[in-house]
Formats: sequence, structure tokens, C-alpha cells
Amino acid sequence: MCLPGGMPGIMAVPLGFEFLMTPGRVTILVEEGPTIRRVFTDGRGHPADPDPTFNGDSIGHWEGDTLVVDTVGIKPKAQFLMGVKTTGKTHVAERIRLVDRDHMLVDTVVEDPIALTGPWHYQLTYVRSKTAFLESYYCDDDRDSNGEPDLTVPRSH
Repeated sequence: MCLPGGMPGIMAVPLGFEFLMTPGRVTILVEEGPTIRRVFTDGRGHPADPDPTFNGDSIGHWEGDTLVVDTVGIKPKAQFLMGVKTTGKTHVAERIRLVDRDHMLVDTVVEDPIALTGPWHYQLTYVRSKTAFLESYYCDDDRDSNGEPDLTVPRSH
């Protein structure tokens, strides 16, 4: 079984991203399998009790040329980084803006009162690709259904 990385880790992996701007929503397509983030910019709030997903529930608004995104409702199996999981109490705040034609800055603050001792802040600069968007899947037969490595010693035949 292949589990997606989820938020916030998916935004920090060296893969391609495509941002689709439409009225009321920004859709972020990620090269990792079928990963899609939907950032609703139509003025709605988060649901009172969101159903957790790997990418969470994202709402956003524009402050000038900066997309401000707030994400909650992230599944506990989602990852901060490879092998470091969220707890279900994770909150992610992103500020996304174009620096120039070929560079986009993503300023991120992650809070999780169980997994982190304080806010984790980092910035990434994305560079516009001149090549086609590629589809990638990261599935291994060495993972069990929980997404954890299978460390069972193989039996001899």
C-alpha cells in the first residue's frame, strides 16, 4: 500500500508543483502520484470538525500579491519530514508569493503542540521549471499497510 506524504512535508520535497488559479480556489498539483491540494479562497472558514486527510483542510486569502494559506485537519499519518509523523493536532500557515518571473517563495510555520516544542519556521524558494510536469510514484514492496518499513527477516526457502 502506498501512503502519500501529506502536509506539511509534501511541500518540502524536491518534486514539481503546478499552481492552478481559478475563481474561489487555488489547486496545487504535486508530481507525487495523485497528490492534489485545494486551497479555498472563496471566504469560507474551516469546518468545525474537519474530516482529517493527508493534505488537510486549506483555506486562503490574498494579501496583495501573497497567498496566505491556513491548513488544519491533517491526518496523524501525514509527515513533517520523511519518517516524522504529525499527531492530528498540526496547524500549518503558509505565505506564498512570486519573487520574480521564475522564483516563488513559500514561507511556512508549522505548529503541533504534541510533536513540537514550539513553532517550526522555514522558507523554500521554488524555481520555475522549463521541462514538462512528470508523474512520480513512490511505492515500495518493503512497506506494510501502515506505511512503515517491514523489518521482518526474510525466511529461507
